[in-house]
Amino acid sequence: MKQLSYQPLDRADTQQLLAILNKSDVRDHLIEHALFNEQSLTQWIRQKQNIDSQAQYLVQAVYVDQVLAGWCGLQPDDDGVELAIVLDPRFWGVGPRVFQ
Repeated sequence: MKQLSYQPLDRADTQQLLAILNKSDVRDHLIEHALFNEQSLTQWIRQKQNIDSQAQYLVQAVYVDQVLAGWCGLQPDDDGVELAIVLDPRFWGVGPRVFQ
């Protein structure tokens, strides 16, 4: 069984995270926006950290067997709170375990 672990997003390797978030298979499931670059990724991570700092929310990097797989979080949306699970396609099968 694959081991899941979580860390704050600012501890994730930015180049690996950048590669995951810019994959076309991943982007097909996200709100449409420009490809990330190092500057926009840094801003995005700061925004997610601000969300994570609030008691009712949580945003973390997801690791599978110590390999960065993506990110997940409970974050605000227009209807209240959403659960986001964004994983590299190599790890799509672990989504239900991340949800748990």
